[in-house]
Amino acid sequence: MKKWTILISISLVIVAVVIWKLATFEIFEVEEIELSSYPIRTRGYILEIRYLAAGATTRDVVQVRKKYANREIDVVKNIEGYNVLVSSYLIGDSLLHLVVKDTGYFKRPPDTIVVKL
Repeated sequence: MKKWTILISISLVIVAVVIWKLATFEIFEVEEIELSSYPIRTRGYILEIRYLAAGATTRDVVQVRKKYANREIDVVKNIEGYNVLVSSYLIGDSLLHLVVKDTGYFKRPPDTIVVKL
């Protein structure tokens, strides 16, 4: 009887580990690189500009997002087709001026994007 109890316990642990591995499995890991950040103290968040490299199935994006003190993240804008942040600056606390480019197209000049916060 004791042998069966140990065997069932080990089997349950193995099944639980397999279920956990299947539930947390990711085909492609998303690589996040922080390009710039600006603390917006008057509104209580940090404005982050990040490059997200997602793998072969999706396009890479430059993402502008708000990160609050409680770790909540609010995505403001996803900018597809670019992988380099040339420069950025805030205009007041409601606009973000970005100059971005894609190194895959060397003859293409950088583009300017203004994001409303």
